Amino acid sequence: MQTVLTNAQIYGADGRVRRGHVTIDGDRIGDVITNRAGAGDEGPAPVKGATVVDMKAAFLFPGFVDTHIHLTSLALKSLRCDLAPARSAGELYDLLRAYARIEDGPNVVGVDWDESRWSDRTFPTRTELDAIDERRPVMARRICGHMGVVNSVLLSKISDHPGFVDAETGLLREHAIWEAGRLVDPGPERLAAGMEDAIRGLHKLGITAIHDIVEPTRLEGYLEGVSSSSAPLRIDILLHVDPDDIGPYREMCEAHDAAFLRLAGVKCFLDGSLGGRTAALSVPYGDEDTTGTLLIPGDRADHIARGTIEQGLVCAMHAIGDRAIDQALDIMEPFSGDSPLFRIEHCEMVREDHFPMLEKAPVVLALQPNFVRNWAFRGGLYESRIGRERLHRCNPFRSFAAAGFDVIFGSDGMPPGPLYGLKGATEHPVVSERLTPVQAVDRYTRIPNLVGPHRREAGIIEPGRLADLVVLGANPAEGAGEEAEVRAVYVGGERVYSADERPGAPGGAA
Repeated sequence: MQTVLTNAQIYGADGRVRRGHVTIDGDRIGDVITNRAGAGDEGPAPVKGATVVDMKAAFLFPGFVDTHIHLTSLALKSLRCDLAPARSAGELYDLLRAYARIEDGPNVVGVDWDESRWSDRTFPTRTELDAIDERRPVMARRICGHMGVVNSVLLSKISDHPGFVDAETGLLREHAIWEAGRLVDPGPERLAAGMEDAIRGLHKLGITAIHDIVEPTRLEGYLEGVSSSSAPLRIDILLHVDPDDIGPYREMCEAHDAAFLRLAGVKCFLDGSLGGRTAALSVPYGDEDTTGTLLIPGDRADHIARGTIEQGLVCAMHAIGDRAIDQALDIMEPFSGDSPLFRIEHCEMVREDHFPMLEKAPVVLALQPNFVRNWAFRGGLYESRIGRERLHRCNPFRSFAAAGFDVIFGSDGMPPGPLYGLKGATEHPVVSERLTPVQAVDRYTRIPNLVGPHRREAGIIEPGRLADLVVLGANPAEGAGEEAEVRAVYVGGERVYSADERPGAPGGAA
């Protein structure tokens, strides 16, 4: 089956847009004809039975890749209380209380509160959660996923995690809040049921592929949901597991179509988050006398790295604070080569002395421009945590690009959406660290398809490449962000989303 997309403004590998036409044969791009090559307004002659779509001068881009996301969290969102609208602890309690009245399940779970947006930044407490429900476990998890508060019922089930549990307030951090999350997990069946809507939600954002952080305890439901979904999405899994234990999980992944799902690597957490003050810093936080936490001892981290690399997988290391980046560089030091063996997730508080070591390391930097847009504004969370001087050294996107580092962009789900994240990269609060729109777009499209185990024949609109495409109403390579509006999405030549199904509309069959 052939599809012909006519009258499109096509984004090229050189960052320029040209008017022209694209044919799709099966799951691949068959031909690209631009005006420079003599394309007329009528477009190419379609084969008999072809579907012809008039793009009406809409912009045709390679499909977006979110290189750091949590699809399971999106799938479970409808099963939890959304605490993002809360603007105080009191409003958080009101939301949870209302949810508890209608939720008849075994647990009451709320997610995504962010006290940095509150005028009174007082955290919720165990006592108040006890008042909401004293029979069932109750959890309110912060947006970063590295911190949360639980009621007494759930607190009594938590193992001993020295330094990460405040029994008086019910505040849990890192390993403790992750254990709490496992205890209130709704199970594989309900997770699988939520995957279809989660994937279709990503399509609406123009996303055709993801690099997804997955917990091994959720892999069964995850794979069931992906395989039963009618919405195709290309997925590279980074599994949060000891490489010694990865065998059975690898077999589970390899039972699926590798064109759409691959086990790409192992994820490990070297530190926590700035919001939770658990990111590992060399100098104390500006608003609390702590330097955060290194979560994995050096010898253990070395074991994880070597065990992962020996199995042909990439080792993805979560490192936000500069002390965690130090540890990541120490881990990578014995390894060399042109092919990336490692990823550093976030790499936010990088220091100038890190650059020579990063230049030698076989590493990809997986960064989140939406973090800059969310929290790097004047008086925001980052400034309160680490002060303006250190804030202005965070996320040096342009310096990374100038050094020639492999940089790819994702969202961590806060929120998902490349068009949203683009503004963080192009409107960085430090003017000298702003990327051009073309540089930013390429880190959501072309570059993620070129690095390490994530290589795919996608990310560029040219013959023979996978027909993973997004149709936009404006040009993000000229500075358009969310106003660009996703009009349609194709994965492997199949139209998986159309904002307007009317005949003749961009993305609709003419």
